[in-house]
Formats: sequence, structure tokens, C-alpha cells
Amino acid sequence: MIGYLLLLALSAFDARANLPSGLSLNTQEWEKLKSDGFYARAIATQKSTWPEMQIFAFIKAGALESASLFHALDIQKNYVPQVLESRPIKHVSATDVHTAYTYDAPWPMSDIKYVHGTKIAVNEIGPRVDWYLVQSETTEDVNGFAQFRDIGDGRSLLEYHAFVLPKSFFAGMVKKVAFKNTQRDIQTIVKFIEETVSAKSHLVAKYKDFYLRALKGEMVYEETIAKEKKK
Repeated sequence: MIGYLLLLALSAFDARANLPSGLSLNTQEWEKLKSDGFYARAIATQKSTWPEMQIFAFIKAGALESASLFHALDIQKNYVPQVLESRPIKHVSATDVHTAYTYDAPWPMSDIKYVHGTKIAVNEIGPRVDWYLVQSETTEDVNGFAQFRDIGDGRSLLEYHAFVLPKSFFAGMVKKVAFKNTQRDIQTIVKFIEETVSAKSHLVAKYKDFYLRALKGEMVYEETIAKEKKK
């Protein structure tokens, strides 16, 4: 079933480079993305002082490889800017994992600690990663998703949506900075994926295997979580 969905996702992309079905971009935005390889927009919402952040990027790697490395929970601290710690701490299910993070906040703020849940799946478009808030002292709500689709020639297209509801009344003053930093983070992650696929095949194989085994019901971070509990 998983293989069928991945094959269906690949066939859904128009090789003539027309606007892919199901992609939430208009024709003008799609042309901008094709020209620059990266497109970001902020959508105002009444639910938060921060806008919903939507980012689209081409990746020189397949959708499954890209999603697998995006979801490499235990090494996110190595490639996501300002993330000092990323520790899987609980399996809710094989495809749903809680991860504890420490974020290096700018001076004079102290480091921010929070827990997010992450769910993985494969749908008719391709691999998808969703996240949600479990615990945080600085945000009321967090949710979003990263949808990956193959576009041929070993490349994929990332569609990233993120919603954050900060607790602080003053958070609205830094919403432009938050949007800029999120764009930086996605560009850094795309670079990490491309460099890893190019030069570190062992990591690609490891996290691709993790992704597929999790979809089959295996709790792949169980050993990592057990080691953390012993510390």
C-alpha cells in the first residue's frame, strides 16, 4: 500500500511543469517558485498575532529521502538553526513521537524548552510530516505540516505550513523576525537534505529505513528513548 501511494504521488506531477494539482499556489506564485526555487508567504489570521507561515521549496532529493531527513528527530539539533537539543522522549504510536527541544533564544532571554509531537504518513501526494504542541512555556498552540512530492529527475517539492500562537502579548512586535527566521530555517534544512543525500548515504539509508519501518508499525526511536531515560 505504501509503495502504491508513493507511485501515485510521483505520477500526479505534470512533467510539463504546469501547476501541480492540490498545490496551494496560484499561477503567478508558481511561476515565482519555478524561477527562484523558493517562495514564502505570510497569511494573516485572527487566531494569532503571528501569521500562518507558508513556504515552498524545490529540493535536489527525492520526496521520501527528503521527508525522512526532515524527520530525523534525534539529529535535528545538528542542522536546525538555534536548536541546541532535540531528544525523542515518547512514542505515542509508531508514527507519532514526542520530542523535547531546547532553543537558543537571543539575549537577554533564557533558552526556551518545549515538547512537540510529530506524526508521519504517506498520502496520495507523497510523504507528509505533521507536528503539534505538547508542552511549552512560550506558546499556546503550535501546529503545521511539511508535504513532500516527487517532481522527477530525483527532485522533490516541499510545501511547509506553520501556525504559532505565542503566549506573550508583545510577540506581535517580532512577527516579521519570526517569519524571516522561519525562511532561514527551511533554507538551512533544504541545504542539509541536499548535502546529506550527496555525501552521506549512510544517514540517508538510516532515516529512510526509520520512516518506512515506522509506517509499518515499528517504534524506531524506542532504543533512543530508553537510552535517554538512563541518563
